Amino acid sequence: MIDDMESKHYKVLILAMSCEDDFFKMSRYVTHDTWAKSVIEGKNEGIGFLSYTSTEDDERIEDNTVYVKVPDLITDTYRKTIRCFEFLRENGITFDYVLRTNTSVYFNIPITIRDIINPVIENSIDLYSEWRGFINFRGEDYPEFHGSMFVMSSKLIYDIVDSDIDENNPDVVEYVTSNNKGTVGIDDITISAITY
Repeated sequence: MIDDMESKHYKVLILAMSCEDDFFKMSRYVTHDTWAKSVIEGKNEGIGFLSYTSTEDDERIEDNTVYVKVPDLITDTYRKTIRCFEFLRENGITFDYVLRTNTSVYFNIPITIRDIINPVIENSIDLYSEWRGFINFRGEDYPEFHGSMFVMSSKLIYDIVDSDIDENNPDVVEYVTSNNKGTVGIDDITISAITY
């Protein structure tokens, strides 16, 4: 269990996005007490779990939740996710892969490890996701991955974090708004745009 900002390395860190709305706070507590419990308790070697949410107070890790100082609107989820990655790195919490989900998704952890995490690691895949569909951008179709779950390598994550591309970059905005598929600032859609 992580309650302080102790340095730690994970083969896979499961990050579940949440927010401070009462429904999602309760969802976060339920997640911690159900499918994520065995991971929080350290029963899956090399795999960790943290949820993350916004705060107006100091950034911190408390009760297996990362609190980052980012607005709590749906259009701020990209900034919230990127800030979470930055915060973890700043505090010595590293990983080879992240499985990013949210607290309204439930996982069977043994099957997820067997059928998703292990093959991604064994095949050195930088990005795995269910795909939502294709966005036609500048005459070509590009996949848009689904925000309920994606697995991304630390290399790709930090390429995005360290890039000078943000969600207001004209190319990103054009991609995201192509075919009226999304809204700038939503993390899975914006990360799809930056990745592709």
